[in-house]
Amino acid sequence: MKNILTLFLFVVISSNLLSQGVGNAKTTQSLEFPTSINVTEGKARIYIMRTTGTLWNYSVTVYLDEKVIGKLGPKSYLMFEVDAEKKISIGTALIGNSARNKNEENQEFLTINPKDGKTYYIGVKAKYGTFRGQAEMSTLEKEEALSMIPNFDRPKVNYIE
Repeated sequence: MKNILTLFLFVVISSNLLSQGVGNAKTTQSLEFPTSINVTEGKARIYIMRTTGTLWNYSVTVYLDEKVIGKLGPKSYLMFEVDAEKKISIGTALIGNSARNKNEENQEFLTINPKDGKTYYIGVKAKYGTFRGQAEMSTLEKEEALSMIPNFDRPKVNYIE
């Protein structure tokens, strides 16, 4: 009887994983990925880092000024540069594995007035909600962010010049 129960649980759990999609959600970025160690003159560098593995099978959609620029899987990051001294708005939404439009109800936004040569580190956490997951953003300390980056997945870059 114990073997039958174990087999039943295995089948139920396996079918649940297959229905959700096996494997981690993927990380993609549609902006140029900087290759230089130094920030480009007249620019600021931004890291957006999904710091946990919670809700590992769902991507967090990332927006820059209301335009989708990428999707974050668990324990991964996006890195890009923006013009200095020009305010930007970064938004996130945890909406499953497909990008949605800017009217999606589950969004959070952060405004940055980037300074020339500065690097900004933004943490994103995917959290369980009452009926659906939520994304939460906060700033990260430089030391904390730099210690995580080597252990995180780098994005697949979908950018052509």
